[in-house]
Amino acid sequence: MRGRFPKMDKPILSCEPRSLWELSKRPPPNGSEPGFNRRSSPNHWDSTSQALADIGRSLPETMSLREILRPKNASDFTAGLIAGGEVQSAIDIGCGCNSHLSQFRPRILTIGIDSDLVSIRLSKERGLHDHYVQANILTEDIGSLLEKVGLPRKADLVGLYGVIEHLPRHLGFELLRACEAITNKYIILETPHGFVPQGPEYGNPHQRHLSGWYIQDFEALGYTVHGTTGTRYFRGYMAEPTLRFPGGTICEELATLLLGINSRPQHAFNLLAIKDVRGVPARHAGAPVILQPQTTT
Repeated sequence: MRGRFPKMDKPILSCEPRSLWELSKRPPPNGSEPGFNRRSSPNHWDSTSQALADIGRSLPETMSLREILRPKNASDFTAGLIAGGEVQSAIDIGCGCNSHLSQFRPRILTIGIDSDLVSIRLSKERGLHDHYVQANILTEDIGSLLEKVGLPRKADLVGLYGVIEHLPRHLGFELLRACEAITNKYIILETPHGFVPQGPEYGNPHQRHLSGWYIQDFEALGYTVHGTTGTRYFRGYMAEPTLRFPGGTICEELATLLLGINSRPQHAFNLLAIKDVRGVPARHAGAPVILQPQTTT
């Protein structure tokens, strides 16, 4: 299940350059306004106004304040990894009707892997990836299968979006190990925070959720964990918002913003975990220290 930040017909506030530019041209306060600090530097208002004007000129005309404040989603975190320039190829495990990796083609080469032929056929029809491999990553040697179709055994990035929760936990850990075997740089995954019940939706028995995953599960394996897809307090079945009164979506988005789910995943509906399989680089230079075994006399 791949949740998305809810969309509204109209933005909460418009933050067009012209409005900020007009704000920057307002005259400075005369000292009678509430909250005016008479001890401030005389140039404080001018510098603030100039900063607002610079921000205004840098924003696209169609960008709203809501879009600026929107927390990052899985696509944003994926884009951050690719922007570093280290990722030239990526594997999408469990490819289907959509993929967070497709938007980065042709900048990177993408490979879809799935054990279900119907899912691969659907992905091909939508042109989501450059190459496809039908295989079960838990039971088959993916590296050898990639070599057979003229591809490297490992990719720079492996994406595991909305997959691991469809497996029992013991198989989920095996899946993570299998993913590490086919990447030489990064793994990125997204999954619901904790166990979220879900049945065989759309007639697909593989849509059933069989396990729940928590922050400590991934941190213990060396992943950095973030939060996505709104708060876990106001999301329900298949990540649908539970505040169904007028204005409920705005309330949920404000809660998401105030709780800072990207950096505080304990409040998020989905967890997004990233691991660099190369490990943490050394922080201290110098020759390694070799300890000699002690001898007793």
